[in-house]
Amino acid sequence: MRNNPWTSKEEKRLIDIYPRFDRVGCSIILNRTAKSIRAKASELGIKSPRVSIGKKRSFFAEDIANVFELVQMGFDCESIAKCFNCNFATVGRVIRDAKLNGLANFPLRGA
Repeated sequence: MRNNPWTSKEEKRLIDIYPRFDRVGCSIILNRTAKSIRAKASELGIKSPRVSIGKKRSFFAEDIANVFELVQMGFDCESIAKCFNCNFATVGRVIRDAKLNGLANFPLRGA
């Protein structure tokens, strides 16, 4: 398999999105393998602070903003679910709740 070098634009995008999404999410957004994402993130010294409580995925207000950003970029709920390591129904529920009630019902990360 041929090595596909990273462009500086891709590296900057990874630095921007890696703290917000897990490896799988970044691989979908950047159209790279999860292994490539992990290696480049390690090389750049960036970390992903994904937070889960047990097996239930926790969504923070910042995550909801990221979900809507992905919707604006044209990603479907199934792809968005992979970005957040959750299922399709969870993404649909989170989007519905955020549209109905706003971000006030979602805690801030680290608060």
